[in-house]
Amino acid sequence: PETPYAAVYPYNHVYYSESGHAIEVDDTPGAERLHLYHRSGTFTEYHPEGTLVEKCMAEKYEISIGSHFIGTSKKFSVEATESIRMKAGAEAVVEAIGPVALQGASVSLKAGKVFVGSEENTVSSGITVISGDVVIAGNVTIAGTHTVLGRQDIIGVSNVAGTLHSPFPIAPLEPELDEEALAELLLKAEQAE
Repeated sequence: PETPYAAVYPYNHVYYSESGHAIEVDDTPGAERLHLYHRSGTFTEYHPEGTLVEKCMAEKYEISIGSHFIGTSKKFSVEATESIRMKAGAEAVVEAIGPVALQGASVSLKAGKVFVGSEENTVSSGITVISGDVVIAGNVTIAGTHTVLGRQDIIGVSNVAGTLHSPFPIAPLEPELDEEALAELLLKAEQAE
């Protein structure tokens, strides 16, 4: 934001150091400011309505030995012209009351296990690649063309609306899958990891 500088004598009190640092206490009515200026151009400025502006001309570090909390009653934005990296030594949780969107040229998920649970899941992209074993407990509806490169075993009922291509025969192994059989299947999938 632009500086609200509108100093009027004799309300602005400025201290300048020999190397070019400045401390400014401006009591001009309606334009009250505090300004701490480093000769490199780095500064901290408090505006009349309480806005705080910090500009760092080099690298900036914030180090907390204890916990660190950031809170706002409005929007919170983090932007970088290069990369952003977040790392946690333990659990990392992202929560939102509204939708959560991940958007990029590609999105990678890498984990020992990935769990997806919701009332409804939709995967939509040009190409979706899943590498490794996939266990789906519940109903799966595929609308459109479905191509299987490799073996596909269907346990239970499979409904495909569209075209199904596979180099291997696809046949249901069991007509129904009760809770005990499902638990056994999930246990085998976990042991296979």
